[in-house]
Amino acid sequence: MKRKGLAALCLAAILLAGGSVAGCGCETTSDLSGGLSREGIAPYELTEREEYILESLGLSDTSQILSFRAPAEATSLDLHVYQLQEDNTWEEVRAGGISVDAQQSQDEALSGVFAMRLKEDYSMELYLNTEGLAAYQTEAVVPEESIASASRIFLPEFAEIHLHEEIPVALMVYDKGMNLPSASLQYYFEPSRLEGMTLVQAVTLEFGGEK
Repeated sequence: MKRKGLAALCLAAILLAGGSVAGCGCETTSDLSGGLSREGIAPYELTEREEYILESLGLSDTSQILSFRAPAEATSLDLHVYQLQEDNTWEEVRAGGISVDAQQSQDEALSGVFAMRLKEDYSMELYLNTEGLAAYQTEAVVPEESIASASRIFLPEFAEIHLHEEIPVALMVYDKGMNLPSASLQYYFEPSRLEGMTLVQAVTLEFGGEK
């Protein structure tokens, strides 16, 4: 099997097995980079075969896979998961991350794969795969009202990385009504535009360096 086909199978296994890659036959290292050769973050480049694998596993609409290559100065990657509160402020409900020392970042750029899976109980599984695999799970959410409509927005294209600036990579909007407003990832910076929604969640990545 080609390397990228194996990568897709391993990533799918990570999502389905809660972070366990036993029996996968792959190495969880930064060579699962999706072909990203310049500094930035972008959707993982899937072949038709890989897309078919994810579709067959029912992951296409509820999962996201991104590849990233940080600037040479980057020594950390922080993961933030937020839930919008009634006063239109974000409450961080889960955090995680990875870090390397300055010498290591100079020798090899911080790069790898970020993957996330949305679950029916509004919880998330999140994974950072660089020189090793870091897995995170958020708590299930019980909305105050029944959900009738949903909008899930994932990072659609390449984005530049600026150290110490959060990059919104996912925004999930749920409401009891059927007329959801159009939204974009930039609404993370303007949360008041999502006022009145039953449940709003956001995921961001933040690359840091020595100050």
